[in-house]
Amino acid sequence: MGSDYKNWYLKDLIPIIEHVAMDLMSDPVMGGKKADGTIMTLTEIANQNSLIAMNNAGIRQMASTLIITLAKDGETE
Repeated sequence: MGSDYKNWYLKDLIPIIEHVAMDLMSDPVMGGKKADGTIMTLTEIANQNSLIAMNNAGIRQMASTLIITLAKDGETE
């Protein structure tokens, strides 16, 4: 059986990380209905968009930290 180890180049990993991060980010809500079928109010839409913004910020931070960590040139802590 072959080894599970794969050799990757950083220049190949960075676009993959960025692509996956962009794919995971959510679009803001422009309107919609709640679970009970009523239309969302502007306050509810703003709250939903705040949650989406926090989610996207976390994804962006994770991707950035991953790229920075991988880019360290063999440094150990």
